[in-house]
Amino acid sequence: MSNEKYVGDTLCQKTYKTGFPFVQKINRGEVDQFYVEGTHPAIVSQEVYDKAQALRQMKKKQSKGPDAVYPLSRKMCCGICGFTIYRRMTRRGTGAWSCGRHLRSAANCPTGPILEEDIYAAFLRMYNKLRLHDGIILRPALGQMEALETAVQRDNPAMLEVNRAIAQATERGYKISKLRTNDLLDADACAAQIAANTAQLTQLRAKRRRLLKNDDIGEAAEALRQTVDAIRQGPERLDNFDEALFEELVEQIVVSPTALRFRLYGGIEVTERIGEDAK
Repeated sequence: MSNEKYVGDTLCQKTYKTGFPFVQKINRGEVDQFYVEGTHPAIVSQEVYDKAQALRQMKKKQSKGPDAVYPLSRKMCCGICGFTIYRRMTRRGTGAWSCGRHLRSAANCPTGPILEEDIYAAFLRMYNKLRLHDGIILRPALGQMEALETAVQRDNPAMLEVNRAIAQATERGYKISKLRTNDLLDADACAAQIAANTAQLTQLRAKRRRLLKNDDIGEAAEALRQTVDAIRQGPERLDNFDEALFEELVEQIVVSPTALRFRLYGGIEVTERIGEDAK
């Protein structure tokens, strides 16, 4: 009988009570290999294993940087010194954001820690104001931007035609949302119409981008239109922080010790007080 035994990745010799060496060496296809599940009792349950793997992945992501996995990452800068805002944990286990220079020494910059929950609350207030006062804030801003865009592009008939089609599709999407809000359109029909309208808007905007090329005014107007559309088609009132909506709307947050200035895509800026000053 052969004293050779194939194993996964080791080569060794063992001498048993008989005194004969028993050789183990790498199986490189000389004999068949099989994998069979459930032949030995598990050391830990599948549920515990899955939770451990999820925890490892979370720690792996966090190890890339102190604020690498948060919605506010790379969105905030100090309005006093221009430095990056970093996330730290407070003693009670909640997130807070501070100017990097303030973290080194409070004498360097007065922008101290701002609770993450206060930043989220300020975003909710900003969104709800813009949603409620569409005719006072959004419509005039968009009207002025589009008037400037039209003045620059009035000699381009193709651009004017695309703009008209986009305006019609945008208005149609707004009306669909209103019908759904007033329970005049069932959820399935609403979803189908919104999907079709969104697909048309995507095509029209792609065509407009091709026409715009390097037109800065046109690009700014397009960014503002998308911001306004996102707010108009969003919930009438936002009570909980929505990461996807935040990402779609907010280009940057400029932080001062008592206020946050939200800079939205397209140029709109809204300032919100924070902490006790917001009450």
